[in-house]
Amino acid sequence: MVELKWHQKAALTVGVSLLLLGWVSPAWAQFLTVVTNDATNIGATSATLNGELTDTGGFSPLQVSFQWGTTTAYGNETSPQPKTAAGNFSAAISGLNANTTYHFRAKAVGDSTTVYGADKAFIYFDLKSWGWCPDYRGIGDVTLSGGAILIVRADNPEVSDVYFNGTFTFTVPGQSDSLPLTLSGTKVRSLFSLGEQNAPQRGSFRGLWLEESDPDYISGSGHVEQAPGTLVTTVRYYWFVLKTDEATVPERSVGGYVEDLEFIISRVGTYFDQLVDDLFTRTDFKEALELVLAKVVKLFEEMRNLLTPYIP
Repeated sequence: MVELKWHQKAALTVGVSLLLLGWVSPAWAQFLTVVTNDATNIGATSATLNGELTDTGGFSPLQVSFQWGTTTAYGNETSPQPKTAAGNFSAAISGLNANTTYHFRAKAVGDSTTVYGADKAFIYFDLKSWGWCPDYRGIGDVTLSGGAILIVRADNPEVSDVYFNGTFTFTVPGQSDSLPLTLSGTKVRSLFSLGEQNAPQRGSFRGLWLEESDPDYISGSGHVEQAPGTLVTTVRYYWFVLKTDEATVPERSVGGYVEDLEFIISRVGTYFDQLVDDLFTRTDFKEALELVLAKVVKLFEEMRNLLTPYIP
């Protein structure tokens, strides 16, 4: 805390000077201030920017608007709105791109005085790739779509808190699961980690997120656990990788990682079916156990040969 002490003569001099300059008025203690609030209605191509004029500073009328863009240099501005009193204001923007981080801040102008609110950011995720759910045969298509706000921490501008609200979709031929998903976490430089611990879903998503490109370069992996609220609780697990189009992760190419993984999943299912048959149909336990162990060894050998090229 800074304590200011005034001498009587100095105070009188300053007071007279302010009166002569015309600075002392009923609005002398007022300051024009504006606050940037979180974006809402975040979509793939549009969003609503929000702000609040908290003090007019004695100006009436005055103009409020938003600066926005893909960096803190902004480069765009919404149409000015006239205001005569403190209060909330908003503006819709369009022509946006998915998977692109947008920055914005509120602006207020009174005569020749201009003030700004703090910078805020948002993004609309439209991530796609593949995943696996043990309840289904084969690899499925996975999407994660929805809006997220980024709040830069005041004590460290390289760290942002991230809040996502959207939908997770898993699709295999003849079946599609769509789950609402709310994730929160942090982004530290180019790394991010998001998670949710609220029933009926629990999930996580983490990976690499670079904002230097347009759209952003996003690549990560995660899982979702779904536990429907039934009398007999069952849990359905989804494992997935997600990315923007520019990000490079193992793809579903012929002879590639996913094709090999599908083969392993299918082979594991087939092997265990055969193992159950062997254990229950053979009367000689020693012979059945030898057969089971031989098949397990064979299975792990096939898995090792298929996965070796993908292990550094």
